[in-house]
Amino acid sequence: MAMTPIPQQDAEKYREQLTKQFTKVMLHHAFFASAQMKLDFMLTLDVPTAGVDGRTCFINPPWFFGMNDGEQLFVLLHEYLHCMLLHMFRRGAREAIPFNIAGDAIINALLQEYATQVPARVAPIMP
Repeated sequence: MAMTPIPQQDAEKYREQLTKQFTKVMLHHAFFASAQMKLDFMLTLDVPTAGVDGRTCFINPPWFFGMNDGEQLFVLLHEYLHCMLLHMFRRGAREAIPFNIAGDAIINALLQEYATQVPARVAPIMP
């Protein structure tokens, strides 16, 4: 499915906050920096939250920028881990939705151990 980016003039108002998060990853979460540097980013209303296809990280601006800094960082690291764990290539013939839910649970648990701030608006972490 082709995604449509938001208009450039709208994207400009989010650039500073997104750059702040990118810089935070580079300086304080270097393990994730290589994944961040290999991805393109698109602000789009075509996804309800955020997602990644291995090449582009798609972010819904009202959802993402409605969160605090720690929650935004969590979402970015979450999407990077999907790439780092090769989820988009490992699914094979498995059903997409259950595979993604399982991947999300693992990633959220890893990030909880990593001590990032888990957004209240994401799926609960499995006990």
